[in-house]
Amino acid sequence: MQDRLRFLLAALCTAIVVAGGSACAAALAEPTQRDASYAAQHWPGTTLAELEQGRALFVQTCAGCHTLKNPTSHSPAGWRAEVEQMRGKKGVALDDQQAELIIRYLSTVASRQDGHVAAR
Repeated sequence: MQDRLRFLLAALCTAIVVAGGSACAAALAEPTQRDASYAAQHWPGTTLAELEQGRALFVQTCAGCHTLKNPTSHSPAGWRAEVEQMRGKKGVALDDQQAELIIRYLSTVASRQDGHVAAR
């Protein structure tokens, strides 16, 4: 009986975390073609699809452990350090390419506060 109760409690906790992450993800800035043009100036060849993939990886990887941070909560340079620090945490499995996609997405959106404004 205790095993079943533990299982149900664990399932409920997981559902709450997933639901919370989904709600946060809905409010998360979507990259635009203007963002992709901006990113390509800093990382030649960066595409809108890569920024979208970076956003998806950010949601998928980070929302499982904590509330998603607003991309404007750090400077573009701050995001590189933040992602690298999180990669060292237990249970975070990101290869170099995945981490770079997340960094490019977050840094690009964070750059909007420095005068880069995405087209609506």
